[in-house]
Amino acid sequence: MKWVRTLGLIIGLGAGLLWLVFGVTISIGIRMFPLLLEGFIVGAAVIISSLVAWRWHIPGAVLLLLEGITPFFLLFIMARGYPLFASVAAGMTLVSGILFLVGVERSSNDRSSDARGSIPLKLS
Repeated sequence: MKWVRTLGLIIGLGAGLLWLVFGVTISIGIRMFPLLLEGFIVGAAVIISSLVAWRWHIPGAVLLLLEGITPFFLLFIMARGYPLFASVAAGMTLVSGILFLVGVERSSNDRSSDARGSIPLKLS
């Protein structure tokens, strides 16, 4: 199902942009450069992983799942005031990874059912 993968891409890119906006807002509001750097690094990684998942399916989806799990723990430990944001952004990243995995599974099932039921045509 291509729409599941498209939805995964949209949510993944949205999560990456959310991380970028988080880094910029926190650095401007609190004037903390390390959080800006963390927001940009995580945001760029999520955007790149979303594009990798769009192209190569399973490796990108696994990267998105890992990136959804680790930022929550890192931000929960390092910046104790932002666990709600971390859980929202990490949740978006996890949902994107799961949608990519579901899209891969459904598309492989669709291909296998099409291959079994199709009759090859010979054009002469």
